[in-house]
Amino acid sequence: MPPAENARRPGTLNPSGFRGEWLGPESNRGSDALAAPILSGVEECSECAELLDVPKDTVSKWAKKLQKAGTIRIEGRKYLPAADNKQTGK
Repeated sequence: MPPAENARRPGTLNPSGFRGEWLGPESNRGSDALAAPILSGVEECSECAELLDVPKDTVSKWAKKLQKAGTIRIEGRKYLPAADNKQTGK
């Protein structure tokens, strides 16, 4: 199956401003794949789902795992880096 014309390439800037490794649907890293965009500033479930090419309910499940692990926090409908997360560089 040829790659989609609109598929994001690693390191490219997308509308949300995320510039990082896009793992795509073939990635089997689950919640680890979700951590990168959230730690880079993507806050919305729908943006993460689009970036990772997975359903929003999958993003929600992965986010709950990341929250339980202390990687991110969920405030309302926003996904944010955990306050004590050193990976954000802030």
